[in-house]
Amino acid sequence: LVELLNPRSGPTMQSAVIAALSKDGSENIAEILLSHWATHEPRVRQEAIAMMLSRETWTQKLLAAIGEGTVAATELDLAQQQALLDHQNESIRTTAATSFKPRTSASRQAAIDRYTAAINDKGDPSLGRQVFQKHCSNCHRLQETGHSVGPEIAAYSGKPVQALLIAMLDPNQAIDPRYQAYLAVLNDGRSTTGLIAEEAASNLTLLAAEGKRETVLRTEIEQIRSTGKSLMPEGFEQNASPEDVNNLWAWLRT
Repeated sequence: LVELLNPRSGPTMQSAVIAALSKDGSENIAEILLSHWATHEPRVRQEAIAMMLSRETWTQKLLAAIGEGTVAATELDLAQQQALLDHQNESIRTTAATSFKPRTSASRQAAIDRYTAAINDKGDPSLGRQVFQKHCSNCHRLQETGHSVGPEIAAYSGKPVQALLIAMLDPNQAIDPRYQAYLAVLNDGRSTTGLIAEEAASNLTLLAAEGKRETVLRTEIEQIRSTGKSLMPEGFEQNASPEDVNNLWAWLRT
């Protein structure tokens, strides 16, 4: 059954496989699913997570995979995370409390701290719009400018500036599964990277920067694998100064 969880099988078939596997209480079912995690499509991951949360032995395997970095904690929605934090099994509660803590590297935190210190009320919104057009519009759209690939950036205008800085400077700290990049290797030797925008029975559509969409037949896919990272790369600070970001923040607040 697990062999059918591949890009050549449509979503209906893959869902049927997960449903069948859920009826088997064997501990190794979770191990097998997790060992191929990077190759599973978003829909399969969601259904597999729900399945593994249905049995304590599978849940423990899932939490272990989160601890090892095989599965991103953000692939579990907030309700699932809270259920684990309140779980009747003390061991699961304890592990969950550790698993769902934000993880930021020292270098990323240093960049966030440096840019936070530069934020003030003196930013120039007109210059901030230019920063957006130059550095953000390839993947974000705001006020009829840019491409709708990444998250809706206008949402950050109502949040603390820290949320924006983390999203910009440490994009892999808390990746929304919807914006996790996938690499597809095709049987003609080509490869393409992007978000999985659509999952149909016979094809997949990947969405990349500048709104570029590529639809590939499932029969053309040799391998598909999650990169485990956001489509937005780290290193934004190499392109935009703290002053630039302060101006961008001023524009977002308008």
